[in-house]
Amino acid sequence: MNNQVYKSPEADLSKNDIVFEETKIAGTMKRFMNMVIDSIFLFITAFPVAIVIALLLDVFEATHLEYIYNEKVIVIITFLVYFVPQEAIWGRTLGKLITQTKVVNRQGLKPNFFQVVIRTLCRLIPFDMLSFGSKNDRPVGWHDKIPRTYVIEVEKMV
Repeated sequence: MNNQVYKSPEADLSKNDIVFEETKIAGTMKRFMNMVIDSIFLFITAFPVAIVIALLLDVFEATHLEYIYNEKVIVIITFLVYFVPQEAIWGRTLGKLITQTKVVNRQGLKPNFFQVVIRTLCRLIPFDMLSFGSKNDRPVGWHDKIPRTYVIEVEKMV
């Protein structure tokens, strides 16, 4: 008779649930191109965001809310408007679409909404770009490490 029926299964948890190979993580050049392309579209997005905020302040005669019409607030809202919908729905921004990369969680799946919001807000950390300074060609910045996401190459996915 098998006495092991009620024994819990054992699993190796030492790899932090990472199920894809490290070679699929996007390289430095693709990450740089993502930043350049997304920066262009981010600037384009900033104009409608600023106009909408200005119109809302005018419509609601919100003179006491003029602090909203501040360049820092516009930057934060622009980042949220640009990155969150794209990465939450498709796991890709326009830059990632062009460079054939996408954002995944540690299991190699589309990140959840909370991870995408945290990832977007972490992009606003001063010197976030310096967090990519590594000696290998597989950069993972703070806005990847904190929400536990990766940018991987799509064409190499199975």
